[in-house]
Amino acid sequence: MRLPVLRRRIGGVARAGEAPAGFVANPDHFISQKGWATTSGHASGGEYSVLKVTNLDASGSGSLRAALEASGPRLAVFETSGVIDLDGAEITISNGSLTVAGQTAPSPGIAIIKGMIDVDAEDVIFSHLFMAAGTLAGEDQASFATSGGANRLILDHCACFWGIDGTMDIGGYGWTGSNATQWRANTAHNITVSACVIAESLSGLGSLIEDNTNNILLTRNYFYAAGERNGHFKGGVRAVSANNLIYNPTSKFFDYTLVWTSWQANGAGGSASDYPGDVDLIGNVCKAGPDTTTTALFTLVSNGDVNLYLHDNEAKRVNGTDYDDTDISTYLNNPQGDIVISETPRLPGHGETFMPRTSVPAWIMANTGPRPWDRMAHVQRVLDHYTNGTGAQVTNQTSVGGYPSLAQNTRTFDPDLWDMTSMVPTDPEAL
Repeated sequence: MRLPVLRRRIGGVARAGEAPAGFVANPDHFISQKGWATTSGHASGGEYSVLKVTNLDASGSGSLRAALEASGPRLAVFETSGVIDLDGAEITISNGSLTVAGQTAPSPGIAIIKGMIDVDAEDVIFSHLFMAAGTLAGEDQASFATSGGANRLILDHCACFWGIDGTMDIGGYGWTGSNATQWRANTAHNITVSACVIAESLSGLGSLIEDNTNNILLTRNYFYAAGERNGHFKGGVRAVSANNLIYNPTSKFFDYTLVWTSWQANGAGGSASDYPGDVDLIGNVCKAGPDTTTTALFTLVSNGDVNLYLHDNEAKRVNGTDYDDTDISTYLNNPQGDIVISETPRLPGHGETFMPRTSVPAWIMANTGPRPWDRMAHVQRVLDHYTNGTGAQVTNQTSVGGYPSLAQNTRTFDPDLWDMTSMVPTDPEAL
């Protein structure tokens, strides 16, 4: 893996330079694969502002909300650790060219609770944050979601827990325009979710990848007790799921659904088979747990067809036997679609860089989730369930200890300790 160029800021100007002797930031703790989301966040739009989050208030000067809702290219850094309580509200990001660098917070990091972050903008990077909606969030809130304006978005090394409907959802407007090409251009696209923990969806619905979203890459994530949506791909989706670890789902590991009555209501002509989805599954490890009732690695529950590429995946029952690769079931008694096995992946040039499946569990245990050098207790708890073969679905966060309680520590942000483009530390003092 090629390491990012390290830079130091000298006299306020970013210059190429060397990290202190003997220090190399672990590249597995920072963004390693962008997929289609070729963005630098705050550095995508020329000159940018550094906005400091200095308090844990839900709004106002120095708050996270103020930084996310500001305009112009901007880098949000944290001079405090602790819990930001959104008190049931949502933060919508409408202005792009934004990086939210949770890795800059002092130990033990930042948790965002009782609300949802929704991205409706271009060129956005979120990293090293714990987000948990929980039962005290607003109605049907995920912990993190997108709207139709999301484009070139990276969610990296984050944790999404306790969503009320979905927990980490990628979606948008779905059918804006008059044909499939326009629909795909007008909903969320070019999205990468990497090295994240998606866990304990309160309704059994982990991650919904909605109709017509495209160029979606899910890679090196850990899905635990996320119900039946561990990558629930809807009609017309174009997506790759690679090197993910899925443990203790309920009825499905991966599945695809096109509901033709919904498409017709939104102007789709012809038949459902005219709008196939494209899904690649590469190097994923799927392990049943105490709550798992699925019948296959991939299930088609759809009126429409899906082109499916399979390579180097593993799906094991509790007793160690293998699941079938595919299964087809019926949705609302509608006609079934077909699975068309593809010979080539949807994402040329990236399939060769993925890890073999045998390397996935160890990599995820060591590197996935926010601040792997300084893990929060809830993140470590759900990782331990995989190691120990334990765990259960969750319907209320109180049953697993409730919202996190983190110390509020403060530290002045020092740009000399960071590569200000990649937000990779150049000095051990940064962490």
